[in-house]
Amino acid sequence: MLAENQLVDSRKLSWHGHYGPLTSITNSKFTLTPFSGPELSGFILDHILLSNQITVLVHGIDIAKVNGEYPSDHFPVIADIVFNH
Repeated sequence: MLAENQLVDSRKLSWHGHYGPLTSITNSKFTLTPFSGPELSGFILDHILLSNQITVLVHGIDIAKVNGEYPSDHFPVIADIVFNH
């Protein structure tokens, strides 16, 4: 539905590609227990959707821990963008 309205996944628009794992959730591959790490390779749940009027320099998923633990059951999806004039 969103793609029909001209929105595109920022990962596909990134000039310098994608960094980090493709999965955006922390669930275990075997038990689906959250907060286990980036184990479900390629399971993309979270997106940053943009119009073609925005340039995406780089896209990534941040798997950093805070005080030794994952702060959420989803990893932050990050995009460095430039607004086109």
